[in-house]
Amino acid sequence: MHRCEEDRLGVSGSFDQVFLFYVVHEVPDRVALFREVVALLKDGGLVYVEEPPFEVSKKAFEETLRIAGGAGLEVVGRPKRFPDRAAVLKRA
Repeated sequence: MHRCEEDRLGVSGSFDQVFLFYVVHEVPDRVALFREVVALLKDGGLVYVEEPPFEVSKKAFEETLRIAGGAGLEVVGRPKRFPDRAAVLKRA
């Protein structure tokens, strides 16, 4: 089991996939989070983001995806996970 640090993930290595399940809305600095995730991903690596609609509005989720895009991720899928909001992102 790994427990993240207060302001960073605190892991090293390189990964094919990263899962961010019900967590992004809890992170104070989403820009830093996605930059760290991109730095950990292998070329072509995927990130799965899923957020709860009762905590994250559609507008807020789209803002999260915009921030992820600024960090070097592109949306490659939008899984239907009713009622959640979800996206698959790929390292560009």
